[in-house]
Amino acid sequence: MTSLREEEPWTLHTGLYTRPLYGSELLHNAVSELLDGSNEYCMGASFMCTIPQLDLVTSVHNALCFLRFSSPLLAASIDRHGPDPTIPLARSWSYKPIYTFEDASKWAEASLTVHRTTLSDDDFILSMNQIRLPYTNRDELINKQHFGCHLVLRASGVHSIFFHTAHCLADASTTYNALYRIFDFISNDAHPSLHSLDWGQEWRNLPVGPITATGGAKDGRESGIEALHAAARHAIEYQQHSKGMIAQRDHVLVRGKSLRIHRTLDSKNSQEILDALASKAFTVTHLFEAAQILAVLKAHHSKFGREDKANVILDYTVIAYQRFLVPPYSESSHHVSFMCMVPMVVYASDVPWEQNPKAQVLAVMAKLKEQYSLWLSNKHLPHIGSSQYFQDNPNALAITNLKRVEDSLPLQWPLGSHNPMVQISDMRVGLRLTDYYRPMTHVWSLRSELHVQLAVCDVYDKSYMDTFLDNTIAIALSIIDRDTQTL
Repeated sequence: MTSLREEEPWTLHTGLYTRPLYGSELLHNAVSELLDGSNEYCMGASFMCTIPQLDLVTSVHNALCFLRFSSPLLAASIDRHGPDPTIPLARSWSYKPIYTFEDASKWAEASLTVHRTTLSDDDFILSMNQIRLPYTNRDELINKQHFGCHLVLRASGVHSIFFHTAHCLADASTTYNALYRIFDFISNDAHPSLHSLDWGQEWRNLPVGPITATGGAKDGRESGIEALHAAARHAIEYQQHSKGMIAQRDHVLVRGKSLRIHRTLDSKNSQEILDALASKAFTVTHLFEAAQILAVLKAHHSKFGREDKANVILDYTVIAYQRFLVPPYSESSHHVSFMCMVPMVVYASDVPWEQNPKAQVLAVMAKLKEQYSLWLSNKHLPHIGSSQYFQDNPNALAITNLKRVEDSLPLQWPLGSHNPMVQISDMRVGLRLTDYYRPMTHVWSLRSELHVQLAVCDVYDKSYMDTFLDNTIAIALSIIDRDTQTL
C-alpha cells in the first residue's frame, strides 16, 4: 500500500540540496537496481546543420551549461537511506549547486562526450546500452551522475545528439524538452549571457514531487488511491494464465545486448490509420496495444477454450502526468520522471473470434479504452506513489507511444526560419533491457510516417521477432481494410 505521508521539499544540508524520490522516480530507480539497469535508456536525434564542427562542439557545450541552469537535476546523484521499516526503498536526490559560469563550464565539459564515428544511430545506442549508470569511473564532477550527453559527429554531415540517462531522472517528454533547449540554443543567439545567470540559485529549478506539482492532495485521497489499487489487483488477478511471446533461450547470451526490430509505415498507410482511428475515437496507442495483444492470443489460440481465463497483460502501461500539472509548474520546466505504470488486461474471451480482423481489433481497443478511462477519471492517479504493480511476469507486454515527434521537437531551427541552420532528420531510442525478458515496444510518428520499434533482451532470435512484429503490423492495418464492413 502506498504511503500517504506528505512530500518533503528540497532542503539544504551540509552544502547539498536533497529531497526523497517519489512515485515513478523511486519505482524506476528500484527497478534499475533490481534488473541491472534494464530501464536505463539512450534517446536522441540526428540532424544536418550549417555550423562547422568545431563551432558545433562549442555550441553544444554552452547549451549544456544553459541546461544545467534550467534542469539542474541532471547533475544530481541518488543516495540510499539507512534501514527504515516504514520506507523500505527510501532514496534521496542529492544536488550540489554551482556558483560560477566557470564551474558550469567544467561540468558541461565532463558531461559531454564527442564521438567521431561512422556508427549508425542504432549501433551507437547499442554501445551506450552496455554502460551502466550512474557514471562512476569518469571525472569527479559527474561521479554518481545519471546523465551524459553524447555528440556524434560523422564525415557524412549527418550528426546526432543523444542523452544517456536513467529513467528515474527523465522520460520521453523531459528528453524531448531537453533536446528542444539544446537545438534552440545552438541555432539562436537570443539567449541571456551564461555569465549573467544567477548561478548558485539554479537549485530553485529542481523539480518538486508529483503531489506538489499536481496541486497537492485531494479530498478523499485514501479511498481514491485504494480504488486505483483495487483496479490494479483486478487487472492482474489471473496473471498466472497470461500469454506472451515464447523466448528461444532461458538466459541471455550477452548482457546488456538488445535486439531491436524497426518498421516504418509509409505516409499513405499512416494517414489512413489515423483517419480510421479518429472516426472511432481511438488512438494509435489503443491500436498497437490491441494489435500486439491479438498477435499473442492468435499464437496461442489453439491452446485455450472460449471460457478459459487466458489473457494478455500490459502491466507497464505508461500514463504521463504532464496533463495534471498546475501552475507554476509546466511541462517544459519539470525535468524528472513524471508518470505512472498501470496494468491493463484483455481476455481471450473478450475477442469476437468469429468476426473479421477489423471487428476483433475494434473490440480489443474498446476494452483497453474502457480501462484507460477508469484510470484517468480518478483525480488521485498522480498520487499513486511508487506501488504501481510492476510484476516479474515475462509474459507481460509493454507499449509506449512517443507520439508525434514534431509536436515536441520541431524539425527546423531556428524556429520560423526560411533558411534553417539545423534540420532534424530522425529520432531514435533504446533501453538497456538486461534482465527484462518481456518485449518493449515504442511507437512514434515522424514526418507523417508511423514508426514501430520492438525491443527485447538477448533471449529471442531475430527471425522470431521479425515474424511477431510483422504479424502485429498486419493486424493493425486491418483497421483500414476498406473491403471490411464498418461496424
